[in-house]
Amino acid sequence: MLEAQLAEMQGQQLALDAVYQELSKSGDERLLAEVDQAVSLAAQQLRLAGNLEVALIALTGAEARLARAARPQFLGLRKLIARDIERLKAQPSADVSGLALKLEGIIAVVDTLPLAYERRPRSEAPAAPAAPTQPGFWQALAGDLWSEVRQLVRIERIDSVGHADPALLSPSQSFFLRENLKLRLVNARLGLLARDGRGFHEDIGQATRWLDRYFDGGAKAVQSSANVLKGLQKVDVGVEAPGLNETASTPCATSSWPGTRSKRPCGLLLWLLLLAALATGLAVAARYNDGYALLVMPPWRIELSLNLLLFVLLAGCVAAYFLLHTASPASCACRRR
Repeated sequence: MLEAQLAEMQGQQLALDAVYQELSKSGDERLLAEVDQAVSLAAQQLRLAGNLEVALIALTGAEARLARAARPQFLGLRKLIARDIERLKAQPSADVSGLALKLEGIIAVVDTLPLAYERRPRSEAPAAPAAPTQPGFWQALAGDLWSEVRQLVRIERIDSVGHADPALLSPSQSFFLRENLKLRLVNARLGLLARDGRGFHEDIGQATRWLDRYFDGGAKAVQSSANVLKGLQKVDVGVEAPGLNETASTPCATSSWPGTRSKRPCGLLLWLLLLAALATGLAVAARYNDGYALLVMPPWRIELSLNLLLFVLLAGCVAAYFLLHTASPASCACRRR
């Protein structure tokens, strides 16, 4: 009696151990899938956008999940992720969003920047009042006449800050100049987001030269925009981000360790969805197919639905394939072994 109870308890203990192992295996698989997704996200951000911040967040989250699991089989993967985190922190990073906002601000004020040839002569400051005197009639008349004549014609050098020969542009040329300047700045922003340092600096340099040549360097808005562009020229945005090839391949290899199993439920679900879509399409096509096949064997005449004929031919091909496969010599030899 006691031996029977002991055997029953041992059987229950083995069953509980099996259930625990099953649950732990499924948990490891889910953890590896989450880590694999985080590492893939970090690799995509580094390769496509060069976004170090998002890659660091993804890798830090993956390392935290592995730390909470506290499984010894994941120590190698944790070391690789920690090494990649240190490498990314050591990389010089530029404030991409802040630089993009600066470019957006300049693009927004391009249409309001004054051109160099539009610069108006500065009005002279009124002279300090002299001691009150009583000028004569003719002297007062001559002074008033000279003041009016000076208001009719003004002569001033048109050279501006940074260039001595400002270009005279027609209204259409002025419009296209502003539009081309905005296109240059937009291209610089795209180069910034793509971490294309060469293209970014070329566009910024051309925009700076246009500002110096065609726009009024004495205006505060032009000076501010030129200073921002000169500051952007000193920023290095073409730093090549490190790759995560070794770390990205590790979760897939870890899934074959003794403590885990490899399942592909997503692939199976995808195939089932494709088969369901194919079956639905065939059903819809068969519904609107009124064709038929005519078989004549005198004195008989048989009409078959085209859908039925296609189904019979397909079923016959499948059956012939399986018959030939099962009757092949290799399969017979395997059965004999």
